[in-house]
Order: sequence, then C-alpha cells, then structure tokens
Amino acid sequence: MSAYVIAYVRRVYDRKGLEEYWASVAPTFVGTGAKPISVYTSFQHVEGPGPIEGVVLVEFPDTETAHAWYFGKAYQAVKELRAGAADIDLVIAEGGVVTDPELRMRVTRIPAR
Repeated sequence: MSAYVIAYVRRVYDRKGLEEYWASVAPTFVGTGAKPISVYTSFQHVEGPGPIEGVVLVEFPDTETAHAWYFGKAYQAVKELRAGAADIDLVIAEGGVVTDPELRMRVTRIPAR
C-alpha cells in the first residue's frame, strides 16, 4: 500500500543552505520507487498556523520503503545540509486507508463515563 512523505516548509533562514540540500537530495530517492507528486508547486494555505513557504508531497510504494529512505544513511547525510536552513515539518502517512472513526487518534479519545 502506498505511503506519502509530506513536508511543510514553515520558514526559511538560509536559502543558500536549502538550495545545497535541494541539489543533493535527488540521488537519495534512486531505487526507492519514490514518485514526486508535488514539489514546491504553487499552493494556497487555507487553514492552520502559518507561515508555510513550501510544500512537498512524494509517494512511496509502502511505508517500509518510505521509512528506509528517511532513516537511511544517504538521506540522513543530505538532511544535514539543511540543518538550520529552514523549519520543516515532515510526516510519513500510509495511503489508501480511511481509518474507522472509533479508531482515529486514540490518545485524544474522551473516556466513556
């Protein structure tokens, strides 16, 4: 089942550092089956705290492959290039699944009385 890496760039502090990261990150995807869906295209921020300066969405064949890419030596080394260059939130989300409402966000569920 597909998985998605979703990144929100909240604030850029060092554009040059971020550009160095961009120039180096593509080879880390080789052999992973990753498919870029939306990479720094135009977007409209419609809800939630901002700012958001950029959005990236990449599809992977499955969550295991996405985790192996993110935690792998190649990406972790390249990730260091953007350290301090930007505030980025990144998540890996399983695709193709709609979780039953009773099972969603269990830690926030209100206990029965």
